Amino acid sequence: MKISFGLILAILFLTNCANTTHRYPTKVNRLLGTNANLSTTALSNEGTLCAYKPSSNILVLKYYPLSKSCASSSAYSWKLNGIDIKNENQKIVVNSYSIYKKNNSPIATADCAGAGVRVKRVTTQTPNTLLYWGDAKLATISPNRDMQCFKKLGGKYIHTKPLD
Repeated sequence: MKISFGLILAILFLTNCANTTHRYPTKVNRLLGTNANLSTTALSNEGTLCAYKPSSNILVLKYYPLSKSCASSSAYSWKLNGIDIKNENQKIVVNSYSIYKKNNSPIATADCAGAGVRVKRVTTQTPNTLLYWGDAKLATISPNRDMQCFKKLGGKYIHTKPLD
């Protein structure tokens, strides 16, 4: 009987996943299943989210799952990483999700590709935009102001300084 290499990898990934009690977006649930490997970390609306409006109708979002802007690509393997955005008139709702594994590489490459940073530009309808991360209202983002960043700490989102 012939079995494809891709199928074997998919089975290995899904069987190497850990039970989790966190609420994850559907994409993360689908990949994790009910068995998760203890060395794999899954995040849902965690890390650091930054936003600014360079103009009245553009919102730029930066998601840092590791809450840092640089990490060696030899240090982390990303299974899934991204942000989904719902644009509801003057309200933007962001849901972030990541699954990664910290590698035990003895050599750290001199790049920043391992940080998993994601950037998205969104067209908005109004100059002032309400920003939500999941169910949490973070702030009103206005044009031509400094970047505003938020980090989840102790179950609450707090302002933090920009990461880059």
